[in-house]
Amino acid sequence: MNIITGNQEDLKILIDGAYQRLRRSKDSFEKYALIDYLTELHGLESALTGKNISFDERRANLSNSQQRKYLKYISYLFGRLEDEFIKFKDCHNEIFGTMLTINDSILDEVVEDCYADDYTIMSEEEFCEYFFEFLKEYKLEEYFDKLITGRKIYNRELNDSHRNPGNVIHDPIKKRSSVVMGGFEYSVPYLLNLGHELGHVVDLSKLNRKDLEKYLNYSYSSVYGEVVSTLFEKLFYDFLFRKKYRLDEVKEVYSEFLFENKNYVLDGYILSLLEDTDIRKLSVNGLSNGEIIKKVESSFMRLDEIEYHLDGRVLSTWNTPLYAYGDYFSTVLKDDVQKNGFDGKMMRKFMALRTGEFDPELFEDIGFEFDNYQKVYKKDVSRLKK
Repeated sequence: MNIITGNQEDLKILIDGAYQRLRRSKDSFEKYALIDYLTELHGLESALTGKNISFDERRANLSNSQQRKYLKYISYLFGRLEDEFIKFKDCHNEIFGTMLTINDSILDEVVEDCYADDYTIMSEEEFCEYFFEFLKEYKLEEYFDKLITGRKIYNRELNDSHRNPGNVIHDPIKKRSSVVMGGFEYSVPYLLNLGHELGHVVDLSKLNRKDLEKYLNYSYSSVYGEVVSTLFEKLFYDFLFRKKYRLDEVKEVYSEFLFENKNYVLDGYILSLLEDTDIRKLSVNGLSNGEIIKKVESSFMRLDEIEYHLDGRVLSTWNTPLYAYGDYFSTVLKDDVQKNGFDGKMMRKFMALRTGEFDPELFEDIGFEFDNYQKVYKKDVSRLKK
């Protein structure tokens, strides 16, 4: 069985259908959602064909002003997220600072560069068997067929312009997701990457197709968008550890995963130390690493470590808190899901509130506490010391 079932003809059908619906649409948010969807589809088309293909206003029968309205709306959403980050900057500083202290103390005995550069290629059957067994454990078997044969998985080359090994292209109107993998191979890292993307598929499938404004807000102005996907990835790690499937390689990938998540937490902490005006500069002209270090140096003992950390990284009010909070909430939720399943009280509350605005008081209402985060994190990291 080859799980890469998506091809250019399948993609063409999705693109043609989306343009047809866009030409018929009379609703502004439906138009925004379809333009957004088509932009992502054309990005995949460009990667598969090697041609630079972009959204076609003429084909969509849209005026330039309508396209500008979409771009202005997306810019507004990014701006709102920036405003929200600044409004709760002190809260972010406390949360990321506490997480960083926990990460540093628990990861102290773990070697950061213990992971390998390549991994054993397993058979398609073994790969699918692990994936299906994981889904079955959480009563999600239906997604196996949806992912592999129904909704299609595409593969593109993994290069400098597409470093992310996976992403999901979602049609919020038809509630259909296509999974895109980069440089796919049947190996442990991609098994876990696919588990992460499955989390996005499940997460997005739970959104109301009629509330497209909420979908767009969730996509562009929420810090919660990576929580469910990171939760699925962590549950998959736990599954592989318990089953002792390819344990040595799982440990190597998990070590990299832990340190990369810690890097996002450190990114978030550094971002929360900047002045409001400097945070706004990041989305316009940016700040050099030297400027950032100068503004935050009083909070760190070792400047060489911060210089090394920032090399090649980009701070933003979108990506940075997205993955840092993805680690925080998913760690606490994982413990609850393993005890009570996806229908447990904490998971249900989070899913109901995840599309809303950032509100630190809701964390306490749901039951998110640093003690729980530290307990689960310590237990998880201990698996690397055995």
